[in-house]
Amino acid sequence: KEKMNPLMILTLAVTHFFVLIVPSPDILLILRTSLASGYKEAIAASLGVGCGIVIWIFLTVLGLNALFLAFPAIQILLMITSSLYLLYLGVGILRSLKSGSSLNLNGKATKGGLRKFFITGFFTNLSNPKAVLYFASVFSVFVSSLDSLWQLLGVAFFISFESLCVFLLVGKIFSSKKPREIFLNNQKILDAVCGAIFIVFALLIAYECYQKIQG
Repeated sequence: KEKMNPLMILTLAVTHFFVLIVPSPDILLILRTSLASGYKEAIAASLGVGCGIVIWIFLTVLGLNALFLAFPAIQILLMITSSLYLLYLGVGILRSLKSGSSLNLNGKATKGGLRKFFITGFFTNLSNPKAVLYFASVFSVFVSSLDSLWQLLGVAFFISFESLCVFLLVGKIFSSKKPREIFLNNQKILDAVCGAIFIVFALLIAYECYQKIQG
């Protein structure tokens, strides 16, 4: 097998970057958290997403793709759980519109502290269908070229650090005053769109799960 080399590392970095910025539940969560709650909350959510990515990396090393092939029911169960969680997030955002709670640049309506944002980021990443496909297929190709524990730990740190940097940059940009003012002035409309997108993600996973069961 071909061993990991600088070109492969660069390819992995570029590939992972585009995976991160393509619209997904992860990036949508960071965007909304930044706009609605601020930078500290976006950091907490980013750390949660990063921890989820670390778990996916080690599951890939342990043979995630082979596990799905040998036991399809596990993937189906994971997809059902993912769909339900994203549906829960989407409905929760839409329900917040009825509560009439409003945010301002200095105060937050969300309760639970930073830990809640961390947990939400963590489980959003674990329920991200793109993460399942990426780590079980594309990323596993790179993992197959690793031949030592230190290389594995190095790649895990590198990918996690890259992910965290991207999400923190997004959080920093969109938690600044002007983007937040625009969001807060149009909060109900943008929250409705955000909630609807989460629900669409949930329905797409449910449909794909249905196709797998039928197939």
